[in-house]
Amino acid sequence: MRTREEIEKTASIVGSDKIILNEENLAGMDLSNIDLSGAQMNTANLRGTNFEHANLTKTSLEKANLIKANLKNANLSEGKLFMAHLMEADLRNANLSKVYLGKADLRGAKLENCNLSEAKLHFTDLRGVNLSKAILSGVDLKEARYNLATKWPPDLVSPDLTGAKLEE
Repeated sequence: MRTREEIEKTASIVGSDKIILNEENLAGMDLSNIDLSGAQMNTANLRGTNFEHANLTKTSLEKANLIKANLKNANLSEGKLFMAHLMEADLRNANLSKVYLGKADLRGAKLENCNLSEAKLHFTDLRGVNLSKAILSGVDLKEARYNLATKWPPDLVSPDLTGAKLEE
């Protein structure tokens, strides 16, 4: 298992966009306030990892385990989170603008004041998710799954009109 110090030292030498942490086990680590913009963390175990205030802009987190991760106030804009497991993750006040969340699982995630503007949520699981205070301008909900427990912002007339599918 790599340490935070090793990751930061490598990023300072080669740049965060050259960091490759694919399949690494970083579960439960404190990576708050870290700059990993452009890094690759595909299929990494990041369960319970603290990314509060982290810069994860353009970071690839495809198929990553982010269950119960702390992503409060993190910047994930333009990132790739295809098939990411974000169940019960804390994304309050996070920037997910222009993020690709195709087939991601967000059940139980905290998304209060989360910016999802222009994000692509194709086939994303939003069942039971509270999006009532999230920013959804320009969001693409093609085939996203939701249920009657999913809470939408009051200005969204009908999620079905944006391509989302009601599923029980």
